[in-house]
Amino acid sequence: MSDYSNENFEIKKATSQDIQKIRPYLNKFRLDSHDLNTENFYIAVIKTGLAAFGRVKVYGKVNEICSVGVLKEYRNIGLGKAIIKHLINISETNELWVVTKIPEYFEQFGFKITKKPPDELVCKTKNICNYYLADESTVNYMKKIFD
Repeated sequence: MSDYSNENFEIKKATSQDIQKIRPYLNKFRLDSHDLNTENFYIAVIKTGLAAFGRVKVYGKVNEICSVGVLKEYRNIGLGKAIIKHLINISETNELWVVTKIPEYFEQFGFKITKKPPDELVCKTKNICNYYLADESTVNYMKKIFD
């Protein structure tokens, strides 16, 4: 049973087999691949295949939308947007964050750049940037502003 669907795709909770399919894309897209589990991952499926994925990662009272990716052949048809909206809807907190290099994309969902992110996200970002040998200064911390 899916959590969200339309005639082109469905969004559902990831299984352990899905996590194994997602893992190489996390590395390819240079996304957070730590603490992978089915508890917080959702996938978008077109026909029988994986098309997109994302998760809400919990750090105490702080939730982060992260590890969002869309496979190249399925980009620009709304899957990333659908996954993010789904993750926002299932998040059980008013403290929802995203760490991104493309802040303009996340602004459409009500996220705003902030200069005072939670320590948990700063630490996580340093670890991920070190892992991928990436420049930490290129990321933006954004907090969801709920209406």
